Amino acid sequence: MKLIDSHCHLYDFYNNGDLEKVLTRASGANVKHLVAIGTSPQDFEINCSLAKNFSNINYTVGVHPLFHGESVPNFEPYLTADKTPIAIGEIGLDYHSLPADSRDEIVAAQKNLFIAQLRAAKKCGLPVALHSREAFADTFALVAESGISGGKILFHCYGYGVEEMRAINELGAYVSFSGTITYKNAHVLREALRIANKDRLLIETDCPYLAPVPHRGEANEPSFLVHTARFIEEFFSNDCAGILDKIFDNTVQFFHLKIQ
Repeated sequence: MKLIDSHCHLYDFYNNGDLEKVLTRASGANVKHLVAIGTSPQDFEINCSLAKNFSNINYTVGVHPLFHGESVPNFEPYLTADKTPIAIGEIGLDYHSLPADSRDEIVAAQKNLFIAQLRAAKKCGLPVALHSREAFADTFALVAESGISGGKILFHCYGYGVEEMRAINELGAYVSFSGTITYKNAHVLREALRIANKDRLLIETDCPYLAPVPHRGEANEPSFLVHTARFIEEFFSNDCAGILDKIFDNTVQFFHLKIQ
């Protein structure tokens, strides 16, 4: 088994001085490569530095929709750096628990930020790692309007159902599942996973969040990806042999990784 964590947040591990131990545990769990995801300019420089210092780490740049009050950053210094990002992300829309009295304003701000970053991604030709929570219709519509091909779009930490998965399959986009797929009550997610395009399927931790069973409730880390991988391997055991090899290859293909 060889694995790639296609979406992890290493900022806290770095700041707490735990990164070396986390990477050692990841290697011991056969997690061979990690994609450190950007959420705001605060983590861009750290992620870029990590990618320079560790051959098994790549990084992305992007502003998360929860930081909708921030202006669109200038990605250009990173696009011309010694170690360049491999995607724009995570960007998108998140309508979960928005306050009623300011919902329209927040939605508008998120959309404006999302559109600007989609334009930046199209201009530089990089793939896009999407965050979409309780906002599928708007996310999908803005992606379609962007003119970015489906093969450059990744819906990270999939949290929707079968109908949304069918739309993603038709678009030709990629989709990634996190540890939530292992949860006992994740019936809707598992039905969506069953019909996912196996040539567009990835896995992730989204650490330090969403630890899989048997670590649910703990701080997540890249080594825990093995539990999600084993769950998916068992899930497809009767109809898709070698699914983990396929997921590995899909991840390399989407991000254009060069793994040593």
